[in-house]
Amino acid sequence: KKATIDQNKLAKLQYLLTKGLYSDPESAIIVEWTNNAVDSVVQSGKNPIEQPVIVKLTQDKFSVQDKGVGLNKEDFENVCMSYLSSTKEEDNTQIGAFGIGLKSFMSLDRSAIFICIKDGWEYKYMAYMGTEFMEYDLLYEKETTEENGVTCEISIKNWGEYNSFKRNAISKLSYYDTIILEIDNEIHTNKIIRSENWQFSENSNHNSLHL
Repeated sequence: KKATIDQNKLAKLQYLLTKGLYSDPESAIIVEWTNNAVDSVVQSGKNPIEQPVIVKLTQDKFSVQDKGVGLNKEDFENVCMSYLSSTKEEDNTQIGAFGIGLKSFMSLDRSAIFICIKDGWEYKYMAYMGTEFMEYDLLYEKETTEENGVTCEISIKNWGEYNSFKRNAISKLSYYDTIILEIDNEIHTNKIIRSENWQFSENSNHNSLHL
């Protein structure tokens, strides 16, 4: 017989897939959202270095924006908001495949905004913790002339959290040449030196080469 999941314990399952999965919520959100965005650019057939992901941090908001394949209503509601479903399950060229990364924001106990554009339509969603499990609302849908892509946003709670996002964004993304990191409306420079067997980033928190 197959094991089952107690439908009355969905809150516990939600915990295991968010707080129980990520010991460092800020780092998880930064890396998971960025990886999803880079994957989307790759999936669209664009060069991710020529079409970099925009990672922005201000004192009140963290966001990741890509100009990749985009998401329509069906993609977001039936795949992105479904645990263990992913648009990348059959693609070995992409990083994620478990349908969990987009939901990493739940580890911070607050809502997130997702602006999805695909094929001339724009959808804005708010996702948040419901009574037992994650829920989401469609805030609007409208026609648009904007490029396909997705923007993920989460609010920053206080100065300490802002500093944590800032420190982790600089460090965790230090070897990403496929992103532009913008902090307080200024581009944060990052020089990456690579050879066949080693690499070094001036933004890395390690004072040595990485083999």
